[in-house]
Amino acid sequence: MAKWQVVSKEKHAKSGWLSPTNYEQAKSTGLAPLTAAEVSHALPFYPLAFAKLSDDQFQLCAIFSLKNGENLFLNKDNRWLVPYVPAALRSYPFSMMETSSGSHVLAVDVESAFFKDAATAKDNRILTEQGEADESLSQLLDFMRQRMAQQQTTDKAVQLLIDHSLLEPWTVKVHSDNGELLEQQLPGLYRANEESLKALTPDTLSYLMQSGALGLAYSQIFSQPRLKDLQARFNIKQQQQQQQQQQQQQNANLDQIDFDKMFDGDSEDIFSF
Repeated sequence: MAKWQVVSKEKHAKSGWLSPTNYEQAKSTGLAPLTAAEVSHALPFYPLAFAKLSDDQFQLCAIFSLKNGENLFLNKDNRWLVPYVPAALRSYPFSMMETSSGSHVLAVDVESAFFKDAATAKDNRILTEQGEADESLSQLLDFMRQRMAQQQTTDKAVQLLIDHSLLEPWTVKVHSDNGELLEQQLPGLYRANEESLKALTPDTLSYLMQSGALGLAYSQIFSQPRLKDLQARFNIKQQQQQQQQQQQQQNANLDQIDFDKMFDGDSEDIFSF
């Protein structure tokens, strides 16, 4: 479990870190925020949604699973299965954490395998001898600051969609056990309402287009077929788990067999040559 500490000279003067070789920290992550700059990279792989964070705040997200605590884009070695990984996941083991005053501070997960309390020659240093961010961390900080700025711009565009009543709860059609076709809402996830978009006036359309909000709305609509891919990933994972359980049961059954008793006795008919 992650344990975040604010990076400081007092605690991390001698500490180091490694670039992650897997995404184990995201194996229970079902959603990740996206910025507008990432949408074209994410569209080929993920269904996108507007996730409700609070009563009046929504955020554009990539969906990794519709089941809590699951990520269908990791293999058994916790390596990502598609070429594009959302930027929000690529700064680990560091994160920008918001303070009570609304500012942000750099934090590090001290429970991560990629954090080193005492840096060795092979590790990236967190701080220089002067207490400043080391070069490798400075580059990562620039990346994180850029992502935060893009996130703020994207969130403002999403808010415009809310202000113009262009989002609706996302419902999908599913088959019940008796074959009946039912509508089921995806908890906490919203989609763009295409009919409402078509009804906008030219002036409003132009305004939303220039702000980037219109592009986000249609990107979400275009991503919706990716839900079928997500279901396919879920089915494959279920089959793999069933096969593993069957193999474990077969191994357990073999362990219960007493082979000494099976071949005990004076008979020379078995395995005689």
